[in-house]
Amino acid sequence: MSKEFSLEFKQLAFSIIDFIEKEKNGPSIPLNNVTDRLVAILGISRRSVFVLKSEMKQLKEDQEEFVRFTRSSSTSLSPTPLPPAKRSGRPKAQLTNFEKDTIRLTFHLLLKDKMYPTVENLLSTLLSQYPEFPIQSITSLRREMKALGFKYRKTNKAKILMDSVAFQAQRAAYFRKIDQLRLNNSILYYHDETWLSRNEEKAVVWFDDQGYGRLRNSQGKGED
Repeated sequence: MSKEFSLEFKQLAFSIIDFIEKEKNGPSIPLNNVTDRLVAILGISRRSVFVLKSEMKQLKEDQEEFVRFTRSSSTSLSPTPLPPAKRSGRPKAQLTNFEKDTIRLTFHLLLKDKMYPTVENLLSTLLSQYPEFPIQSITSLRREMKALGFKYRKTNKAKILMDSVAFQAQRAAYFRKIDQLRLNNSILYYHDETWLSRNEEKAVVWFDDQGYGRLRNSQGKGED
């Protein structure tokens, strides 16, 4: 059964195939002219090529820096070997150092994007970027995260709704409006509503071995 491709992928693939077909008798653009060759292959402008190359360079530098950081922080750890255990079903995936670093990097990128790195979010992001990633299930990812030193525990300062600054501010505004309405002899009707902050901190989250895992400086308007 042939694999289905998206329209965007087909357009890119057609452009590459067309370029290669034209060069079957020799390069139409000198091999050392990388930028012009990329423009012809991808069918984009020179400016777009420069932007993509710049982003690729920055991404590589970020990944290399993160790998150096995670490896240097884990050099003092000596993992305790586990006795072999017989398991039925699918064998446990054996990850390379690069794949382990990819999990750590994805965890921190989700935090950077103000998203809680739950196992669901992690797995979805990993598989969207690397469809053939060895870990394909939430259970396997959760087990691997624990092996990498991640811990699922309560936050040090889990917020209580009634004590949150956002709730107190809304409460003060509410009573000021009530007082004004009473001064105007307005008729008041009461009904049940719950006001919540959209970004109240989760009580239990994943933490890495450096203690990172909480979203800080969360902002957002309340909603009924």
